[in-house]
Amino acid sequence: MARKPGVLQEMFSDATTNLELGQYLEAFKSACGAVLEQHDRGGVSITKNRDGYMVLNKSAGSGAPTAALGRLAELTKGLGADQAAAMQGDLDSLRAYVQGTVNKDWTPSNPVGGTGITPYDLEPMLKLLVPLYTRLRNSIPRLSGQGNARKFKRIDSFTNAGIPGGAANLMPFFSSTTSQNVVFGANNAQGSVPTYGAALNRPPKISYTGSDHSVGYVELGFSDSVDMITQFEALGFDDPRSVSHLALMWAHFMGEERADLYGRSSGSGYEGAISAPVVTVASSATGGTVAANTYYIYVTALSGPSTGGGNFESVPSTVVNTGALSGSTNQFTVTVATEPAGALGYGLYIGTTTGPTNAHFVGTFVGNTITVTATPGTGGPNPSTTDSSANANGYDGLLTVSADPTLSGYVQRVNGKFSTANPGSEIDTALQTMYVNNGADPDEILMTGALRTEYNQLMRVGTGSGAASGYRTTVETGDGNAILGTVVGGHMNPNTGKVVEVETHRFMPNGCVTIRSTSLPIPDSRVPAPIAKVNVQDMMILDWPDIQMSYDASTYQVGTLVHHAPAWNGVLLGVQ
Repeated sequence: MARKPGVLQEMFSDATTNLELGQYLEAFKSACGAVLEQHDRGGVSITKNRDGYMVLNKSAGSGAPTAALGRLAELTKGLGADQAAAMQGDLDSLRAYVQGTVNKDWTPSNPVGGTGITPYDLEPMLKLLVPLYTRLRNSIPRLSGQGNARKFKRIDSFTNAGIPGGAANLMPFFSSTTSQNVVFGANNAQGSVPTYGAALNRPPKISYTGSDHSVGYVELGFSDSVDMITQFEALGFDDPRSVSHLALMWAHFMGEERADLYGRSSGSGYEGAISAPVVTVASSATGGTVAANTYYIYVTALSGPSTGGGNFESVPSTVVNTGALSGSTNQFTVTVATEPAGALGYGLYIGTTTGPTNAHFVGTFVGNTITVTATPGTGGPNPSTTDSSANANGYDGLLTVSADPTLSGYVQRVNGKFSTANPGSEIDTALQTMYVNNGADPDEILMTGALRTEYNQLMRVGTGSGAASGYRTTVETGDGNAILGTVVGGHMNPNTGKVVEVETHRFMPNGCVTIRSTSLPIPDSRVPAPIAKVNVQDMMILDWPDIQMSYDASTYQVGTLVHHAPAWNGVLLGVQ
């Protein structure tokens, strides 16, 4: 059997068998041991020649300092006491010098102080600990576009499609001898006589409804910069420019993911800004710890995750106030009496004097009410009087269109928790409505991690909070180790028997649940998917010319998100 090449074969190439290899190796080890032993006796030294190679130098005699010390020690035996004492002092000084300057030249702290020549164990690359998440972007078809806008026309319904607000539902019965139906003419109304043309004995004529759409393409991109000195100083450790390009690319991808989920545009053909909510307030002298004062309240409608101060927010509501509260056990409840279309949640601002500049961000809430039981702080930002719920340079995302009752297949503001008496009833109602209206058979349900945890709790045993009687969790012990927890991985569509996948989305705004179709149950729809990304130019990275002492780069994309069939998606809002 052929031997694999290795280090020994390279060292002893004339060996023909493994036995010879072993013999050569032992001889080599013996020779090395002899040299080291000779070195220790002072008969040989190891130095570096001009070419940088280590060489052995045989001494002319036993000239090593340690050997010389040994011979001097033997001489003291033939001296008198006084001479021996004097010479012993010289020997001790020489021994200390030799051992301190020769034997111990290389120590953990010498010849370099502190850490000596011990290397830093620095791993040779930066660690990128950024979670990457592009669920929607990865699943939405990407199409090629051209021009400055995407135009498409839809046949939204025709006779007997059963679409709410669409063409009428008619029976197909007729008599070929007596039924007169309009088949052409200026007046196409069923059963009427046209102003020109003819009413003939033919089956009833069908009708259509349609719509014309045009959405402008928008630009997407981010930029980053690396100082030249940073780039050069990092050579041999990492490449900052490559890290910059990688971070820039993923920042763009995840920015697109957020836009695909809750982007909202005020450009032509898009949803536009959300209206300000209408708010009321009611106070109580008991039940809380709100201090005596008069509190002025503003509420904004949210189009995405907000931290206040004009971040995905409508303009503030008209101010309402609690009236003069006395004592120190007050509380008050703020109610959004009129919820504007498209609002995904609400931002709460409270001040002790009137005017938006005197109110401060308290927090966000889902549902249409929030009860304030403690005195609100004054450290948050003020509400912006400029709308930020929509971006003139953006496009509409899945949540934005699904929350529009004129386009969506289903919109329901739950304004409370999932039902524990009838677990899953909110989803059942949505699936039933969407199926009846247009035969929708959705593929996935997306929600926040907190809402999915609530949904999972509906399967727990018991009658306490978050538990539903009649459901069980089976615990399998196996080898004695129990696994606790229940996860709802799917929801059975009661209309079609299909299991709709239940998943979380990291960027989902609080209180929102989307019911999404990734395909249409219509064989000849000529639609690749209910939602498609159409790009004139897909994402690219531009390295700008070096006109300053830095390396600059940008991402760039031109396109939009097209909602071909929004009625096959739905949304639940205000789920607490």
